[in-house]
Amino acid sequence: MQKACDDSVKELRREINGHYQDLGREIDVHYKGLRREMEGHYNGLKLLVIVDTIFIVFVMFMVCIILRQEPTSGDASFQDEKNHLKIQIAQGRRFKIKRLAIGG
Repeated sequence: MQKACDDSVKELRREINGHYQDLGREIDVHYKGLRREMEGHYNGLKLLVIVDTIFIVFVMFMVCIILRQEPTSGDASFQDEKNHLKIQIAQGRRFKIKRLAIGG
């Protein structure tokens, strides 16, 4: 009777160890799969951050270029205003020079 009990215990231990090892392997497989998946998401997010950063810098650079540009020569109102100011400056200088010459 004792021998039968010992044999049953040994058989149960082998079966439990087998199930334990199977579960361990299954957990390892799932862990490795999840780890690969998370690394893929992480690498994807890194790439997305890099691309977004480059895009934002490019847009800011283009905005700076646009804001620093003077109006083009084709802009008639700007050219008219510019010429009018040049004429006023030139007339004002002539007037001051004539005034100094007359007064002096």
